[in-house]
Amino acid sequence: MKQHYDRVVRPTTFEPGDLVRYYYPRKLKGRSPKWSRYYVGPYRIVKRVNDVNYVIRLNDRTRAIIVHVNKLNPVTNSRGQIRNVGRV
Repeated sequence: MKQHYDRVVRPTTFEPGDLVRYYYPRKLKGRSPKWSRYYVGPYRIVKRVNDVNYVIRLNDRTRAIIVHVNKLNPVTNSRGQIRNVGRV
């Protein structure tokens, strides 16, 4: 079983400057989870801490947070292409 998983899995990596969405589920009182947005952002990757942890920041004025790669999702456009916008 483990050998099959190891053959199929592909590690996810991001570079500093990439735009990602952060998985941040919240339970709002009086709202159905069906209408909740689980991903917030777009955040910008600031630094890669190690293979699975990244430092992300919403903008230059916000506090940086360290998150696991499993909680990140690349930002895509309407055609499904990954969108990376450089700094202005």
